[in-house]
Amino acid sequence: MLAHAETNMRCGNYIIGAGNTRDEIVSRCGEPADKRTSTLPSTYRNRHGEIVVDSSKPAQEISEWVYNFGSDKLMMQLRFVDGQLQDVKTLGYGY
Repeated sequence: MLAHAETNMRCGNYIIGAGNTRDEIVSRCGEPADKRTSTLPSTYRNRHGEIVVDSSKPAQEISEWVYNFGSDKLMMQLRFVDGQLQDVKTLGYGY
């Protein structure tokens, strides 16, 4: 399934974009067809260019949601970091 980067998603009369919260999106778009959540440690690059875990900062919660609007419309994938929408991608046609 190919993905194409977008900046917004339309739900009825609402435009959903970066910065919206999960609660705002559910209230405007309903529940997604699929949800996946993982936790990643906070990291930084040291002066040698190595990626190092920063134990002084809390881990980030990463969530990916997929909205399936039916077989005649494109599915949309939403990526959240710590509850805020970061990006929207267009997937293939729904089912």
